[in-house]
Amino acid sequence: MWSFIRAAEPRGFIGAFLDGELVGYAIFVPSLRRVQREAFRSGAVLRWAWAVLRGGFALRLSAIPRIVANKALFLRSAGAHRGKGDA
Repeated sequence: MWSFIRAAEPRGFIGAFLDGELVGYAIFVPSLRRVQREAFRSGAVLRWAWAVLRGGFALRLSAIPRIVANKALFLRSAGAHRGKGDA
């Protein structure tokens, strides 16, 4: 996932790497909505979903509904604490 974000907003991504492996990141973008639209448009969301179903993220199937619910709550509440702009 992080490589897509870095490609979509190269100046808005800061990654922390340890021995060549990403161990943490921060995203600073002027438009999160644009990044989200690009994720859907490029098919990245489908690739992530397929990777989850194949076990690529080492998630238990029982955890997937909670993760989806968490993401939905995040997207729904993101605008509630925003002064102006969309990021």
